[in-house]
Amino acid sequence: MTPIRYQLQSVTARITDQDNATVLVHIPSERPDLAGLPYLKAMPTFPARINGGSGECVLDVGGYAFDAFSEGVNIDFMNLVDLYANVVDTETMAQASTRIYRGFVSAYEPYLEPSGEGVRVTCLGLASLTTASKYGTSPAYSVTHTSQDPEAIGRAVVDDFNSVFGGSLLSYSNDTTDAVGASVTKTFAERTWFEALDDVKDIAGSGWWWLIDRDGAYHLRAKPVTATHVLTINRDVERITAPKSIEKVRNEVIVARSGGTRTTYTDATSQTAFGTGSPPTGRWTEIVNDSSIGDATTANQRGNKELADRKDEKVRATVVVNRAYDIDSIKPGDTVAIRNFSGSSTFFGLSPLQIAGLTWAGDTITLELDEQGASLARELAEYVNP
Repeated sequence: MTPIRYQLQSVTARITDQDNATVLVHIPSERPDLAGLPYLKAMPTFPARINGGSGECVLDVGGYAFDAFSEGVNIDFMNLVDLYANVVDTETMAQASTRIYRGFVSAYEPYLEPSGEGVRVTCLGLASLTTASKYGTSPAYSVTHTSQDPEAIGRAVVDDFNSVFGGSLLSYSNDTTDAVGASVTKTFAERTWFEALDDVKDIAGSGWWWLIDRDGAYHLRAKPVTATHVLTINRDVERITAPKSIEKVRNEVIVARSGGTRTTYTDATSQTAFGTGSPPTGRWTEIVNDSSIGDATTANQRGNKELADRKDEKVRATVVVNRAYDIDSIKPGDTVAIRNFSGSSTFFGLSPLQIAGLTWAGDTITLELDEQGASLARELAEYVNP
């Protein structure tokens, strides 16, 4: 059995008041000696994805009675919740406490059952809060950006969110967003902040993605060209599944912009590969109706990205990783290379695969990996049938 290097000692939930400054309570995963003190009865789990952020996380809090659980104080709507993984490196004996989740209290459910009592606290990641209202000024909620880089537009959306929800919950820096190098014009009409950030991604270019991370930082970046993490089968990789599909292929993209102008983007190689006959021909079409696009440059950004991202078959791998690896360092948007146990051959091909989503579950993390090309299936066949 592979030795576990990064040993999870405990998990701590820190609850902060709405002011994003006043710490109300720390809730450990270890049961306290004193009765009446809160603790986590079960290991929390949560998902996180690019083009979004962290999802729902339910805390099963014991120590509280079902009719006396600090409602309105520690357990209150819009309190902020941080989860920390407390880990010891068994090789160096160094200890680390890493924030793995940040969200807010959206619901709670006190319970009294034969197995015990407590309160289940539902948290949503900060990205969920960007769906609460619209980008812009009430009541019109319409903003036009003219001849700006998508990076500047995304930052403006974040600034607008922070002007409505206090406490500076979201942030950005030159380390989290990159200039695209394009000048685009677009109107955001009655779009939530979440939808607006997704729109910015769509006009950034092929491979670009966004994220509200576990620290509340906004990312807008292109897919990394090198691997952020290298994982090894039979050491830290416990399980892999890897389906390949053409079901979402699109090799003709039509963008209909303001004024009804339509521009077509096609890929002949893809139309041949996914057609029929001899020689094969065919067409898989997507029409993007977006009257908020105001010029040809912006339409080209959207159309070329849609075509480049969808013209090829997709390989989607699910990989379960254990604590032989520092799983708390893995974030959506990172890229991974996977090698076999000897490390002598590249399992997923030369291009790293991007982490589209993950589910953190204490001693393991499940990664959902996306790749544009199809090398994974070829390499998988070689690994299974050497």
